[in-house]
Amino acid sequence: MIDKNGKIFGLINAIDFVAALALAGAAVFFLLRKPEAAVAAPTDQLIKISVSSEDVADFVGESIFAGDRLEDSDKDVYMGKITAVNLSEGYAYVNDAEGIVHKSVKEGAYSITVTAEVMAQVTETGVVLAGNKYGVGHSLTVRAGKGKFYGKVSGIEIVG
Repeated sequence: MIDKNGKIFGLINAIDFVAALALAGAAVFFLLRKPEAAVAAPTDQLIKISVSSEDVADFVGESIFAGDRLEDSDKDVYMGKITAVNLSEGYAYVNDAEGIVHKSVKEGAYSITVTAEVMAQVTETGVVLAGNKYGVGHSLTVRAGKGKFYGKVSGIEIVG
């Protein structure tokens, strides 16, 4: 089968034969494999994003209105036009004399939720705004209208 010159049946070198077999196998693999589904480029969708805080000074809460801008203060990212501002009694958690924690009303403070609408890329874990990822629970400092406060993303809803 292999002669003294290393040729198979006197026609082809054994090493060349193995290399040709490997190339043929690779060609068959690539020609017969199932093509991967094309991944569509992400498109922006209209979303509502809410940011909440339990303890915002009353004068800050009273300086934020529907129609104002919402921005991530640290990253300078536009987060949309505010559509709703919900203010309620501010509260804090305090320990009593026995060390038991109680929720207590905090005078001069509001609990606030600011909701804004913006076009964003929706992902499995939240949204992307100007290349920055935001998800529910994300902590950030926001500028809302003339106010600024530290809060958390408390909701993300796809509008359309």
